Amino acid sequence: QIRLYLEISASEFGHILNHAGRTTMEYRSSPLAHVSGPTRGLIFQAVARHVYTSLHPNVEHCDATPGWCINGQRRNESQTEFDWSSNGRRVECKSAQLCWLDSRQTWRVFFSSIKFPLRGVRETAAFDDLILVIYTPEKLHILKHDQHTGVSLAGLSTAADGHNVVLTAASNTTCWKSACNAILSRITSGSSFCELLGEVELGSNLVDDAVAATL
Repeated sequence: QIRLYLEISASEFGHILNHAGRTTMEYRSSPLAHVSGPTRGLIFQAVARHVYTSLHPNVEHCDATPGWCINGQRRNESQTEFDWSSNGRRVECKSAQLCWLDSRQTWRVFFSSIKFPLRGVRETAAFDDLILVIYTPEKLHILKHDQHTGVSLAGLSTAADGHNVVLTAASNTTCWKSACNAILSRITSGSSFCELLGEVELGSNLVDDAVAATL
């Protein structure tokens, strides 16, 4: 058996390295860099819930009940249509990482599986309040979404899985801090009515407690 080895210059696949490598490089010192995506989501949800409930101390907050699927089967604990309720209001929490978008030489946050109303499928959203957590290399930004800004369809999967919320900085914004600040400024002013509820450092006791409770 003869094996042939082909030497390829790094420049031939530099676009792949730039896409994955730039994000990885910026997050390499993050205390959550080696935690899986689903586990990080649970940690961020716990932090967001603490921030949210702290802003409403005199309101009753309850875990969501699983409910039923459209096929008549009972949902398991991880399949609730929302994450918790506050004084009867259904609260859904979604988190996403600020990532490098090589095609536009900038940074963006991509939230998915958000069940906004969809004609012929859902007359109303599956929640009353939508909380978004933006994960950056240094901190978490926790926002109440206006259910309008950045919302887009997810193709054929929109009916079953929900919409996307995509927040992108201007092209050629290579500094992640500048990109994040620009995104936050844009979605909390002007025609957007998102509300910044809080910012939590990744090294804070609040995050440490959420990690300990989740792992």
